Amino acid sequence: MNASLRQMTIGDRVPNFMLEDQAGAMHELYNTDLTGGPIIVLIPGTGETDTLQQFKVRTETFDALGAHCYALIAPGEDRADAASKGSNFILLNDADGDVRKGYLEAAGFSAPALFALDPNQRIIAIADANDATAFADIARSAFEKITPRESPKLVSELAPVLIIPNVLNDTDCDRLVKTWEEGDKRKNEINVASGETSSKASRSEVKRRSDVIIDGAMERHLLITLMPRYAPEIERAFSFDKEWGFEKFRVGCYEAEDAGFFRAHRDNPSEALSHRQFAASLNLNDGYEGGYLRFPEYGPNHYAPPKGGVLIFSCGLLHEVVPVVSGRRFTLLTFISTRL
Repeated sequence: MNASLRQMTIGDRVPNFMLEDQAGAMHELYNTDLTGGPIIVLIPGTGETDTLQQFKVRTETFDALGAHCYALIAPGEDRADAASKGSNFILLNDADGDVRKGYLEAAGFSAPALFALDPNQRIIAIADANDATAFADIARSAFEKITPRESPKLVSELAPVLIIPNVLNDTDCDRLVKTWEEGDKRKNEINVASGETSSKASRSEVKRRSDVIIDGAMERHLLITLMPRYAPEIERAFSFDKEWGFEKFRVGCYEAEDAGFFRAHRDNPSEALSHRQFAASLNLNDGYEGGYLRFPEYGPNHYAPPKGGVLIFSCGLLHEVVPVVSGRRFTLLTFISTRL
């Protein structure tokens, strides 16, 4: 993580580490111990035990949430060892302080610091010394929001797609919607690659959507925000680790007023577009009906990430956007391309 470009915050996947516990057993954040529950990475201040005590008195609460709890300490911190007794925290010896320093510098924090993570090691809540007395409450509240509300479902048919929540925050989403409202709109264009229009769709037969191209400071912000959030997920989910970049970002709007839709199509049907590897459709708002993606080769289901979440899929998949029946659906669109 390059802290000089952007600080690590909610939505980012934290760096991996491998450290020994007090008994000499190794723990790797991305692999050891984890069973799909949320994660706490706590960095106490030197000789500080109050933050550990907060969690200790709520041990049953975090056990019930299935949380994995780690505190990164300097070797021989007896006070921290004593404070953790009877809690669900594993104390990890950060002998040279590199892991703690890396986390704190990446977030722009000083100790003590809290990183509350979802089961995929992405930050869902973050706090520094200013909120140290509320660390346990902050983590509990964040974990309760992502606790499944429904029983597990039996899935027998599913498109090979990736949904990542919390990629952009509400402020960025709203700014992009405003950019569309104030921008130069392009109606029903298709195959926009590197800012060039390949063709124009027939309004009635192929597509009904208005796009605004994103450039300037907002484009730069999106590049440094989205790259570290997309790249590790694409590599893990699709085993895709080639060098790649984004095509131009566009904010598109499908409106119920004209039943906005996009007929079934593929995004790389020609040699000229063969460099496209994945499409990314990031949802910028809620409060609409319809406008969902469907992958007809993989069943009738509709797909819609939450506001701020992205749907990523291979450009070779047949897909369509079903008509919007109420409201307006705004989406940030781009293609992940090997033509740099």
